[in-house]
Amino acid sequence: MMAKASTTAEPPAEGDEQGSAGKGKSPVNPPIIEVGVKQLRAAMKAVSGAIESRNTIPVLSNVLITCDGRRLFLTGTDLDLMIETTVEAQKARGISVTVGAKLLEDIAKKLPAEALATMVLDGNQLVVSAGRARFRLPTLPVADFPILTAPEWLHEFECPASVWTQMIDRVGFAMASEEARYYLNGIYLHQTPAGLLGAAATDGHRLAVFRTDMPDGGEGLTSIILGRKAVGLVAKLLDDLKPGDDGVSPEVEFATDGKKARFDFGTVTLTTKLIDGQYPDYTRVIPIGTDKRCEFTPSILREAVDRVIVVTTEKTRLVKAVFGGELLQLESVSPENGRGTEELAVAHEGGELTIGFNGSYLLAVLDHLAGGPAEVLMTDPAGPTLWRQDEQATSFYVLMPMRV
Repeated sequence: MMAKASTTAEPPAEGDEQGSAGKGKSPVNPPIIEVGVKQLRAAMKAVSGAIESRNTIPVLSNVLITCDGRRLFLTGTDLDLMIETTVEAQKARGISVTVGAKLLEDIAKKLPAEALATMVLDGNQLVVSAGRARFRLPTLPVADFPILTAPEWLHEFECPASVWTQMIDRVGFAMASEEARYYLNGIYLHQTPAGLLGAAATDGHRLAVFRTDMPDGGEGLTSIILGRKAVGLVAKLLDDLKPGDDGVSPEVEFATDGKKARFDFGTVTLTTKLIDGQYPDYTRVIPIGTDKRCEFTPSILREAVDRVIVVTTEKTRLVKAVFGGELLQLESVSPENGRGTEELAVAHEGGELTIGFNGSYLLAVLDHLAGGPAEVLMTDPAGPTLWRQDEQATSFYVLMPMRV
C-alpha cells in the first residue's frame, strides 16, 4: 500500500541568519508558503467538504495548514469525518497554523488563477498575498485542532475509481435520511455469501443493491455502514479523478477496521467514522418464486410515468399499474387535478395484476435501469417487486407497492 506522507510541519529555521553577526538580520529560510492559486483553490475545494458552515467549536470552522519544505498539507474535519490534501508548492516551510476555511477559500476564488499566493505567519495572523492583494487572517491554536487518528486497518484493498462511482450511483439514491432508523442513513458495504463486494441502500420503501468482484485483500470484509455525508463527499472526490493517458481508471485505496474507513485518492485522503448500528438483512425482502414477469424498455416506461404523475400532488404520487397481455396501463388520479392515463406496449407473462407504486420512487428506479430491455418480477398487489436488467445484472432494485 502507498505510504502516507507526514503532515507534520517543518520547524522554522533558528539562528540561520545572513552574515556572521546575525543579530537583527532576516533569517535565510523564513517561515513562508508560496503556492499557485489554482492549486490552492483545488485543495480548499476538497477539504471544505468536511467542514460544516456552522460550528459550536470555533476551530472546526478552520483548515489546518502545515508543510514540509515543498509540500503543503491542508486538513478539514467535523469530528466525524476528516479530509486531508497534499499540494506541491514553490516553497512550504516553517508554518503550522489554522485559519478560517471559508474565508481562505473565498480569497483563493477571487485571486487570479495563474497568480502565486504567498502566506507568511505574523504573530497570530496569517498574511496572504498575491500581486497587490494582501489579506491578514486571524488564526486559532494548532493544538486545539482535532485529528482523526488512523487505527490498525483490518482490511485494505484497491478498487478502480470507476467501480466506486458506479456503486454509489447505483445505490446511493435509496439511502434514508431519518433520525429514528439512523442505521439506514448510508450505504451498507459487505461481503456477500458468494464472496462478492456488495453495496446496499434502503429507506424501507425501496432497496438498491450493487455487487462486483471482491478486490484482492478484501476477503472476509467486515460489514460496515458508510454514512450519507461521507458517501456524498466520496462521490464528489471521485468526480475529480480523471482516467490516465491510457484511459484506465485510477485506483482508489480503501481501508477499514470496522469503526472507521479511509479512502485514498492519491493527493486527497478521506477518513470517516462509520455508523454504529446493525443493518437489517435486506435479502429477506428480495422476492423469490415470482410468477409474473413484465419486460419493458426503461426509457419509454419512465417517460410514460413522468407524464401521468403530472396530475398528482407531492403527498400522493400514486401510480396505478395494470399488467396483463401486451399492454401496461398507467393511471394517476388527484381530487384537485383530475386524472392522467397512458398505455404502452410490453411483454407480460403470468396472470393480470393491478398494483400501485410511488411515482417518484418508480422514476428513480427507472433512471438506474439505463438502456434496455429490463424486467420487473411480481407476485401479488401487496408483495415487493424486483426490477433489473436481467438475472446477471450487477445491480437490482426492490420496490414496495402502495395500496391502490
